[in-house]
Amino acid sequence: MIVPFMRTWSLMKKRVRGAFAVLALFMGCSDDDGNTGPPGRGTATCHQWQSALCEWIGKCAMPGADACNQIRAIACKSDAEAERCATALRAATCVAPPANCDIRDLADPAPAKKACEELSGVVCAKSEQCQPASGDACFQELENTLPCADFIGVTLAYEQCISEMRNLACTAAGPEACRGVLLR
Repeated sequence: MIVPFMRTWSLMKKRVRGAFAVLALFMGCSDDDGNTGPPGRGTATCHQWQSALCEWIGKCAMPGADACNQIRAIACKSDAEAERCATALRAATCVAPPANCDIRDLADPAPAKKACEELSGVVCAKSEQCQPASGDACFQELENTLPCADFIGVTLAYEQCISEMRNLACTAAGPEACRGVLLR
């Protein structure tokens, strides 16, 4: 599930302006349907679970065009659980998904937390570059409004987002690649 960011963003925008404004993109929705592309985050066994869950969603005509993009953003905390769930999902009917096999059940939040911290550093460095003396306020505002410990996944656009953020002009809008990059 991607959490909307607009109510937090309106408060933050009043406090920290300039390059920091691009943060609003990180929690937005992505337009990618996620049905094609590279394997996701995590191990090869985790990719099997991701594929099986995407197939189950497609087979059962579940709503949510962005579901597979979100599923690929999850690194699994256990290969054994990922393998069990992949097998269960492939055998599951559309009545109900197998128990304990959804994103929250398998997510290892550690890689997402690390990526969030890196992204916060890049955003705040850009804020400092564009508005000197804004760096400390930037880090504090991020920690108060979007604690990195809350995230469970990072979409496959993350690396492109980081690269584009580092090269962003101070007057530019945030990179499109950053839209929806962090998942809660």
